[in-house]
Amino acid sequence: MKKTSIGILIAFVLSSVGISGVAMAESQDVQDLASWHIELQFKPYQPKISKNAAKQDFYNLMYGDGEPVMTTFATHHYVWDGFGLLGVGGSIGQWKTTGNTRICEDAQGNNTPCYETDGKDEAAREAQTALIAASKPGNSRTQLLVIPVGLEVVYRIDYLNREWNIPLDAYATFGLDYHFWWATTEGSIAERTLTNDDGTTETTKGKGATPGMNASVGLMLDLSFLEPVTASRGRKNGIAASYFFFEWNWSQGDGFSQPNRLDMSSSGWSLGIGMDFL
Repeated sequence: MKKTSIGILIAFVLSSVGISGVAMAESQDVQDLASWHIELQFKPYQPKISKNAAKQDFYNLMYGDGEPVMTTFATHHYVWDGFGLLGVGGSIGQWKTTGNTRICEDAQGNNTPCYETDGKDEAAREAQTALIAASKPGNSRTQLLVIPVGLEVVYRIDYLNREWNIPLDAYATFGLDYHFWWATTEGSIAERTLTNDDGTTETTKGKGATPGMNASVGLMLDLSFLEPVTASRGRKNGIAASYFFFEWNWSQGDGFSQPNRLDMSSSGWSLGIGMDFL
């Protein structure tokens, strides 16, 4: 995790604990429930990129097989507070990875586009894989930037916290998202030129967007027990509680199986901090 991400998380935790609110120090029969929620989430991320092995290999050669951290901000508005909390909300994230461009050569040793063909049949795919495997690192820097934007429904079971002051909430989410992405070389949008069977060329720019869907399950720890008196004061100012959470998330970001889409699918764990408001 990058130092900046760690710094943001620590600052958010400290400020949240200092002003969070769950009335653990209050002895009231009816407790006001949260009406909306914000959170900051950090998760290791690496997109699937493609079912095409050559494209996956090309990505790994340029950017490596590491998982840089994606930072996501989300907010939920709770519309029902019967048994648990049901809400709707949205999220926006940011992720990027950097590496070096690749130089591909033909049989005569001349530079050639690494995607001279697009793998339309088995022979073409094998030729493409061999061409990429023999590529060399270039001197130019390249970057892939991804901005996912989503809408989601969340259901949160807060019964233990609400009835027994046990500071644990379980939750699940489901949503639709759009992954906007940009591939740049030395700060400019990358381009790829393909030669068609009739000899014409077609240039594709390194930018686009891929729709998809996502789901997650997680567990939230109410931090109010660390400072119950301050937490009680926070409620009087409209702050219900602050939380540390851990979740497992899954995303299918392949354009609902549309061909020629950059596949942003992934799955894995994440950590974060959240805050409820009355």
